Amino acid sequence: MPTLPDGGQPFPKIREAGLLYADKTEFVRKIVQAHGCVFLSRPRRFGKSLLLGAMAEALKGRRELFEGLRLGSSGYGFKPYPVVRLTMTGRSRDEAQPTSTFADKVKGAAMDNGVAEADVEVIGCDPGDMLLKPVTILNGRFGERAAVLIDEHYAPINEHYAPINEHGAPINEHDAPINQALGDAGRA
Repeated sequence: MPTLPDGGQPFPKIREAGLLYADKTEFVRKIVQAHGCVFLSRPRRFGKSLLLGAMAEALKGRRELFEGLRLGSSGYGFKPYPVVRLTMTGRSRDEAQPTSTFADKVKGAAMDNGVAEADVEVIGCDPGDMLLKPVTILNGRFGERAAVLIDEHYAPINEHYAPINEHGAPINEHDAPINQALGDAGRA
């Protein structure tokens, strides 16, 4: 019987080490193929970060990690896309400078995709503006829309949760700039 992960390993480590994994990869395929913008809200310790990790690896085209899993045998193409994954773990809603932390994470994610630091100009303090240039550069470089995965924990988004729009995304002043930037970058 496979060994249980301790809860701290990312998806690639779990798969490479042969640890026990509850296969939720069919959801990855459904989300990627059917939706443009998805907001997942589940209780703590429900596997959101691990699912997002699996989604990031699928979008990067890492087919080998999905052998023996539903996604691996589903006919999903594993076409590689640029992936900007922002993990907000540890961020507090009372943090004095949350935008500088967000800006650093946007820069780091863009640089992880091969964008030179000099090309990553994070503009202003609006989250949408911060994402616009790096995502636009990635879209142009790869000829495909970049996937932006934001792994947010606890209060910052959930406490501002509002009614949802026709796409299932929350409608409020905090995510409107991000949605606008992602839409603008996708058209660039």
